[in-house]
Amino acid sequence: MGVISPLLQHQATRSSLQGMSAYGEVFDTSETIRCRIEPSSKRVSTEQSNETLASAKLYAEKDQALEVGDKISFDSITYFVLQVNKIYGLSNISHIEADLGVDTTSG
Repeated sequence: MGVISPLLQHQATRSSLQGMSAYGEVFDTSETIRCRIEPSSKRVSTEQSNETLASAKLYAEKDQALEVGDKISFDSITYFVLQVNKIYGLSNISHIEADLGVDTTSG
């Protein structure tokens, strides 16, 4: 249990991006993750060197699997992971922070 654990009071659903098909993005089965999601407004550069606006920040344990492109569903909103950052403590990784954008393609 990490130092950040008591702060992770939310549960969200994560679906990992597996690739593309002729019909669009293909996602793996969903899993429930412990996290904290806070509203945020920040410009983020994506892997394709595009700038977009992140609308939330997700905090999770250091061993939580999270990749750019994954979908996160929380409080009836579907987000997609724009950027994943490992935050370091004194000598090792403390936790993960991810910038999330709102998925405008979801109903």
